[in-house]
Amino acid sequence: MKYSKNLQLLIAIVMLFGGSGCFPETSFGQDPDDGVIEVQLGDIIKGKSNGGTSSDPFFEFYPPPAESRDRFRKSKSGLLIEQFDNSKSGTPSWDAGFRTLVLMQGDFKVDLELECAIEEPSSGWGQGIYIAVAFDDLKATEYRLCRYAVPGQGQIAQIEATGPKVEEPRCLIGPTDFRAGKLTIDRVGDSVSFFVDDGNESVKIGELDSPPAANIRYIEVRCTRQNEGNTTARYLLKNLRIETESFVGFEEENGGKFPWLYVSLPLQFMGLLVVGGYAIRKGQS
Repeated sequence: MKYSKNLQLLIAIVMLFGGSGCFPETSFGQDPDDGVIEVQLGDIIKGKSNGGTSSDPFFEFYPPPAESRDRFRKSKSGLLIEQFDNSKSGTPSWDAGFRTLVLMQGDFKVDLELECAIEEPSSGWGQGIYIAVAFDDLKATEYRLCRYAVPGQGQIAQIEATGPKVEEPRCLIGPTDFRAGKLTIDRVGDSVSFFVDDGNESVKIGELDSPPAANIRYIEVRCTRQNEGNTTARYLLKNLRIETESFVGFEEENGGKFPWLYVSLPLQFMGLLVVGGYAIRKGQS
């Protein structure tokens, strides 16, 4: 055909910027446009120990504070985070973890597979790990499924409904001896459910109403600390699986939504104009 090279160039441009126009494939070889991401969490950092950084545009990794004795390293089984007692006063309470940089729509299910061992502290509010889902409603609501060790209450699972504009934070507490398995947050319609699965039994901890018509801004996993009175804890974060109706696009580091779709569409249109104009000139020559 007379314009076969032009058509090939046009197809290449559309493939480069086309599809849903949301975001590139992750370095894990998975396409978020499929609605499912499953990641071995040791792969989200470069390097094997402290000093590692996030290695994929899908994640932002938070290492332990430099002044803390807490450590992390990549292993064959996942991402290992070790916390020690008597951290220096002034060490941030929110410690090592990671956040996804993606917007999700519709129903979803998030599974965090992990192992955890938390020594019960003798004072303070407790410490542990949580997985959180942040909504884009007006109150910036955040739902958390927590695995904590709390003075006087022992080992517990806790659901928290919080957020910077939530006036009355809520929590639901249930005892648990969970040390290995999955923490799951699942939204179907207007309901968000929370499960703890130790490999033998899946226990529903509780249920909350979903903020109306709210998308998901990010998924976050954090190992919490106190400024004083910490005990030792060990977390092996193995896998994260996210299933949703659709991923929309990455967020910028400051939390703002980056509209990849609105960037890619003009680029596609410009590409069409350039190739079309070139084809017309070639045809007239």
